[in-house]
Amino acid sequence: TTKSEHTFFYYFSRIKRYTNTDDLANREVLINAIEKIDKDWAKYNAVRAISVFCQLFKIEINLTNYSKVPESNSRNIPTDKEIVTGFYKFDEYLNNRGKQVNQDVKDSWQLWRWTYGMLAVFGLRPRELFVNPHIHWWLSDENTDLTWRVDKDCKTGEREALPLYKEWIDEFDLRNPKYLEMLAIAISKKDQNNHAEITALIQRVSWWFRKIGLDFKPYDLRHGWAIRAHILGVPIKAAADNLGHSVQIHTKTYQRWFSLDMRKLAINQALSKRNEVELIKDENTGLKMENERLKIEVEKLRMEMVYKRS
Repeated sequence: TTKSEHTFFYYFSRIKRYTNTDDLANREVLINAIEKIDKDWAKYNAVRAISVFCQLFKIEINLTNYSKVPESNSRNIPTDKEIVTGFYKFDEYLNNRGKQVNQDVKDSWQLWRWTYGMLAVFGLRPRELFVNPHIHWWLSDENTDLTWRVDKDCKTGEREALPLYKEWIDEFDLRNPKYLEMLAIAISKKDQNNHAEITALIQRVSWWFRKIGLDFKPYDLRHGWAIRAHILGVPIKAAADNLGHSVQIHTKTYQRWFSLDMRKLAINQALSKRNEVELIKDENTGLKMENERLKIEVEKLRMEMVYKRS
């Protein structure tokens, strides 16, 4: 399948990155390649790839000593305010760039700004915007829930992703046909069956994040979506389904990114909700008391009228 091909390409590219393809693939060569890798996560991912490679070609190797999952890297998960500010950094780029710009790509920044907005609104994997995008559905009047259809050839199959903040769709002008036409043109220049070409397109997203001076990465928008959903009280199963992975992966992946500020925000919002409930209860009690007082007042007036008539 296409998903299997993508997985194979991912592992194969990892192996080529850290080994010499001219060397004989045996235990000693592969272990030596692993031990030369300095960065923990790079080593961990290389070990995963080499493990699959060795299973496939029946190479006996023990990678137990190299299979420990590294401690999580720190991430800069953007707040809602930072996400909006980041979106408008693309406009700052336009205003500050030099005058000598290639006319063929002078407006290309708009495609990457659109990509930024879509990642923020839907918590998508970048690849899910570029693999067989369902552009007609996104612009269709029938798309009343404003969902983005993730194609069946993506990592976890097809799904309809719901937006978390619908108002951002309008604010970021994400249904502007101009940007979708730019997406279609960019896709048409790539071979959808060539994973290297699609990966190069996706890497362009990260390049633009750096170019306009963002201090977070494309996947941080996905993590931000997950955390925001948690803070807003979206059930874990619903959030996991919307992001296209299991509840187990969702919990394991995103719980650790709850920074102190995020936890404070979550607690404060929970307390705020509780205070609102208490306020409503107090108002309800007050209204009941006022109702009883008015009943007594009405009964008093009725008795006075009866007395006067008699």
